[in-house]
Amino acid sequence: MNGSRRITQKDVAEAAGVQRSTVSLALNHHPSIPAVTRERIERAAAKLGYVRDPMLSALAAYRSRVRPAAYHGTLGWVARTTSASAWRAIPGFVSYFRGAEACARRHGYEVEILDRSDLATDWPGVGRIARARGIRGLLVCPQPEPDTRIETFPWEHFSAVTFGFSLSHPQLHVIAPNQFGAMATLVTELRRRGYCRIGLALDADVVRRTEFHYLGGYLAHAMGDRGRRALPPCLHDTAPGRQLHDWLERYRPDAIITSNPDLPAELAASGLVAPRDLGVVCISKRTPDHPTAGIVDANAQLGEIAVDLLVAMLHRGERGPPALPQRVLVPGVWSDGDTVRSVI
Repeated sequence: MNGSRRITQKDVAEAAGVQRSTVSLALNHHPSIPAVTRERIERAAAKLGYVRDPMLSALAAYRSRVRPAAYHGTLGWVARTTSASAWRAIPGFVSYFRGAEACARRHGYEVEILDRSDLATDWPGVGRIARARGIRGLLVCPQPEPDTRIETFPWEHFSAVTFGFSLSHPQLHVIAPNQFGAMATLVTELRRRGYCRIGLALDADVVRRTEFHYLGGYLAHAMGDRGRRALPPCLHDTAPGRQLHDWLERYRPDAIITSNPDLPAELAASGLVAPRDLGVVCISKRTPDHPTAGIVDANAQLGEIAVDLLVAMLHRGERGPPALPQRVLVPGVWSDGDTVRSVI
């Protein structure tokens, strides 16, 4: 081979005894190419010294973006509904799904819901149904309980991405809000308004579901703030009642960071009015126009990012839990509300 000439995919195809289109698919890890064929092509490419032309790759990517997406298949939305937790009733999770659905269509995919409870089967059964329907890529919805282990599902047959940290096993690529960073934003906004005695009151279940990211953010940014009075956090039950009341009586915060956007109304029933008596901000607002100040997560964008990652995994032929799970953390934005004021 002439060393002064760029090695092309046609050269690799001749050396490997395949069509040029097969070389292109194999080097992009397309799932239609058997692993044995792909490995033979990769060996031939390495032996010849084939290097992708970055300009041609950029042109191909551009053409792919502007070309109307052909139908490529179906992605699965894997979920489990329980009597205590229904993902369809959680606005953030529904936004994940809607964002994923819209992005999937741009890639040429549909999204089919595989709710274990709707299918009335176990995890191996969900896997069999997905395979029978030709589904190879899975978007795993947050689980009803923290520290969930799904060990009987046939993960080795699928590319999979999950949302949040409630699935502890297997460890998949994760797309989640930047919860540690959200706490830094909340503390900063409260300090800017003159609040000094900032307290954290979170549902203990939320603390576990978020892998302690919110709690860690509070400890780092509120309790670690030199010269400021730090308050011990209140990690309460789902229905806090007396537990939260006793904490308020003991520590008397002038502002509360909460996981409950309806906390101002609950406090008002006991005579504490926000923001007159104390400020209240929420770690994750339901909607930007909700009256409680706090963080609005980019939930639809999280769904889009998850699909982009999943489609790339499908193209590369990546199956099963990854050797090095990635975490993509997406920042939310501060959204003002009626529950904070300037106290300076």
